[in-house]
Amino acid sequence: MGKVLVTIDTMAVDRDMVEIDGHQYSMRNHDELSLDELAELKRMSNSVKAIDPKDVSDEALNVLEGYSIGVLKIVMLDLPEDVARRLRRDQRLAIVNAFTHGASPKNPEEAPDQSSPESQQTTEG
Repeated sequence: MGKVLVTIDTMAVDRDMVEIDGHQYSMRNHDELSLDELAELKRMSNSVKAIDPKDVSDEALNVLEGYSIGVLKIVMLDLPEDVARRLRRDQRLAIVNAFTHGASPKNPEEAPDQSSPESQQTTEG
C-alpha cells in the first residue's frame, strides 16, 4: 500500500488570534492567502523596503501607513472597520509584525523549537 502524500483538512483552520480591547479576532495563516493576495503583500512590502530607514517625510510615513492598513485588510478576517480605524500606526504594525514573524506554521511539528538545545546545535556530517 502506498504512503499518504497529502493530508487535507477542509473543516477547521487553526488560526492565531489578535486581542484588541478584550475581543479576539482571527488572523489568517500564510497558506490561506491567494496568489493575488500574496502578490499584493509582496508589492506593499517592496514599497516599504524602498524607503530609507532615516526618512521621516510625509511621503514615507504615508507609504508605511498604507502598508499597515493594506496588510491588516488582507490578514485580519473578522476585524470590524471601526476597530481597525481606532488602531494607531504602531498597533497596526504590531499586528503586521505578528503576521510576518510570529504566525504559527500550519504543522507545528515541522517548525524547529528555537528554545530547545537541539535546535541550537550545529550538525557535523
